[in-house]
Amino acid sequence: MQRLKISLEQFAIARRVADSIKEDRIKCDMNEHDFTSGSSDFLGFLAEVVIDDYIGIDRPKLIMGGTDGGVDVCIKGVNVDVKASGYDGDNPCLILFKDKAYPCDYFVLVVLKNYYFSVIGGISKKDFFEKCEENDFGHGPRLFVSADKLENYRFKELKK
Repeated sequence: MQRLKISLEQFAIARRVADSIKEDRIKCDMNEHDFTSGSSDFLGFLAEVVIDDYIGIDRPKLIMGGTDGGVDVCIKGVNVDVKASGYDGDNPCLILFKDKAYPCDYFVLVVLKNYYFSVIGGISKKDFFEKCEENDFGHGPRLFVSADKLENYRFKELKK
């Protein structure tokens, strides 16, 4: 399993991005999300920064009134949506909203633990929707695939 170390600078950048997105959502009369250090939105921004730095591409840019539109990184023509989690149990799940469109080709699950993101695995969008199950994890019904159904995945350095 690949592990990507998170620097203090990357934590600080993700914090600034999360704060800017929260302010933007308030200005645009969008719902205000929880951007604490354990929130899925904050973890998602942090994962994006860490992965972009690792593979050697530009960090994400803020889009007024939104985020990245569901594509976190494009690797060799494949649009990847990275799903970050703070769950550190035996079989983490890649969890998606039930009624949301996902414009990506592939999903990758990463889990935060002790200043590292562990790359748990990936799955094509098509395979996700063929294999997913539904469950309410405490915030309404969600679609999920458990880690044991994901393919091995490893981010590769594109340029350094």
